[in-house]
Amino acid sequence: MKQSPWHDIYKNKKFFINTQEPSVLIKGIFFELPRASKILDLGCGQGRNSIFLAKQGHSIDAVDIVDLNFISTTEKEIQRKIKFIKSSVEQFLFLEDQYTVVILARVIQYINPQELDNLFEKSFKTLKNNGYLLISYVFHGGMFNRGEDEFKVIEKFSHPVSLIESLLLEKGFTVSISRGSSFTENVPFQEPIESFDIIAIKRQIA
Repeated sequence: MKQSPWHDIYKNKKFFINTQEPSVLIKGIFFELPRASKILDLGCGQGRNSIFLAKQGHSIDAVDIVDLNFISTTEKEIQRKIKFIKSSVEQFLFLEDQYTVVILARVIQYINPQELDNLFEKSFKTLKNNGYLLISYVFHGGMFNRGEDEFKVIEKFSHPVSLIESLLLEKGFTVSISRGSSFTENVPFQEPIESFDIIAIKRQIA
């Protein structure tokens, strides 16, 4: 199997998140989540959101195309609450009515428009009624927009926030959008960042 370009990006430390703190979106909403929720963290990376939520008593399926072995750095009790699944977001096998929360933190800017539409549809189906789809993303800027060859291997897409909202509404979500914050403090980007935090809730089906 051909190795993902993300392997070299991580190996050469060209991309990293310089904090163990969860994303602002996750930290701001975790208290609203039902106790002992089952959570899907897609594109979990270094695991900061997965670890944080596991410490709150939730059960996490953490998915990424590269295994950074972050689970082994946590205490045994937390390790038992996180299951790592090595897969790309596009190839992950979604099962219906499985999760209370699906997380897409800094992921969708690397998903092409057609796959993004499929991803939102699969996320809707895999969520339980009144479940949360939590999305944080950047519209433009960042290291993968720079001209060096080492950054060109990662394809990046600029999805207008109006398109994201429209796709989510079409799938049946209610949607709340706010401007993101604290992004450039923890990620090695050198250009201005326009970021958004989105809370989409699956409507109750009668």
